[in-house]
Formats: sequence, structure tokens, C-alpha cells
Amino acid sequence: MKALIAILFAAAAVVLVFMVARPLWDEILMLRAESAVISDNLARLKEVEGLRDDLITTRNSISKSDLARLEKLLPPKSNTEDLLASFEDLTRARGIALKNINFSAESSSQQLLPATQATAGATAPSSQVNYSLSVTGSYEAFRSLLDAMEKNLRLIDMSDISFASSASSDGTAITYSLKAKSYYQK
Repeated sequence: MKALIAILFAAAAVVLVFMVARPLWDEILMLRAESAVISDNLARLKEVEGLRDDLITTRNSISKSDLARLEKLLPPKSNTEDLLASFEDLTRARGIALKNINFSAESSSQQLLPATQATAGATAPSSQVNYSLSVTGSYEAFRSLLDAMEKNLRLIDMSDISFASSASSDGTAITYSLKAKSYYQK
């Protein structure tokens, strides 16, 4: 009889293990897997936080004048009014008449980030503003204008330059038509 009771208790223990302990064990395994995922996410978050801190430190180490120059190079918005004022100043300083300027619809483009981030395949979104302008002046003044545009902080991509002779009192005035685009942050 004692043996039968012992066998019943052993069988009850086995059944209890499969009915109670096994689901608890499965839940423990699931919680361990979730814990591993959370730990991995936490490690990634710490890495991103470190990168953010490095970027903040780098940005804070840049002088205010350099930040202003960077913002002029790739402004946060299209700033067509600033472009117009810049072209007026550039042409006036060289004795060239700015006849007209037409800004086209803005389009988006993808510019590659610096080489350290390009390996990850990351791209920084930027947009561009297309425009065409027409100026009248001498060839030397036009070359001076092109040199000034090349050295301008605001990036200007010239895509087309055409010219036509125009009648003037001294016969040296030429009308130049330019098509270009400039970029800004999206």
C-alpha cells in the first residue's frame, strides 16, 4: 500500500510538473528572449546617444561665423529672395545689368552624406531651386561675374550658358542667359 501511495504521489508530481511548471518554464524562456531583445535595443540606444553627444560636441566646437557660413552654403529653406539680392549685388558690383530672373518649381534630390556615413548607405535629403537669369554687359564683366558666382558661399550649379550680341552705343554689350540651380535643406 505504501508503494502504491508513493507511485501515486510520483505520478501526481509528474502531472503537476507538466501542467503547472512547464507553462511557467515556457513563460520564463519567453521573458528571457524579450529581455535579450530589450538589452539589444538598449545597447543600440546607448550607441545612438553616444553618436548624438558626439554630434552635439562637434557642432558646439564650430564657431558661430563658420555655422553662419554653413547655413549660407545650404540654407534651411529655398531663400529665393536672398538669391535675388545676391545676384543683384554681384551684377551691380561688376557693372552688369540684371535683366530678369525666373525661379522655377523646386524639386527634391538626394545628396550623399560625408564618406563616414556614406558607407552605411545613408543619404541626406536636400531640395533644389532652379532658376534662369539674363544679364547684359561686357565679356570681361561677365567672366568676373562667373568667377564671383564660383566663389560664392551658396552653391550654384550652372547647367546652361548662352549669349547674344545686342546693339549698344559702344557695341560691347552682350546679353547672357544662364540656367542654374541652388540647393537647400529639406
